[in-house]
Amino acid sequence: MGIFDTSITDEEWRNKVFPIYKTLLQISEEISKIVSSLYELQENDRPYDIGYDLSLESDFQSAYAKLFPLITSIKSIPSPQSSDMRQAKKHLESAIKDYSFSLEYGKKYFEDLRGDVYQRLHWGGINARAALTRLISERNFFQETEKSAQKTFKEVESYFPLS
Repeated sequence: MGIFDTSITDEEWRNKVFPIYKTLLQISEEISKIVSSLYELQENDRPYDIGYDLSLESDFQSAYAKLFPLITSIKSIPSPQSSDMRQAKKHLESAIKDYSFSLEYGKKYFEDLRGDVYQRLHWGGINARAALTRLISERNFFQETEKSAQKTFKEVESYFPLS
């Protein structure tokens, strides 16, 4: 802690951060639902099979819009006094960062589904193959980074009993 840093009691910190935690919990559930609903892309899929995922985009946009205000909110709250709660803050910030990383991959996936990459699937040949490979990679990165974010978020849950 620097000389000019302020800290607050653990209870104050927990009370200020709890709404952020609840919002992140809601976002994590929404993202998990989206990721589990994604169409399992295969190398021989047709464009109309993949287009199903566009129905999930509005849910994704909702989660995306809720996450980024949390980054500034958590940074504006002073650190708690105890090392245990400072560790909780570190885990919470890491979970928010991991979810933002995951959502950036998801954003790219949905943008490509709406854009030129999806259109190239209709062209056939090597263009379609390259487009499909790109979509598969983006979907896989979205899924894997979401799993990583979930793992980080599990470390936070012990600090915030919901009762």
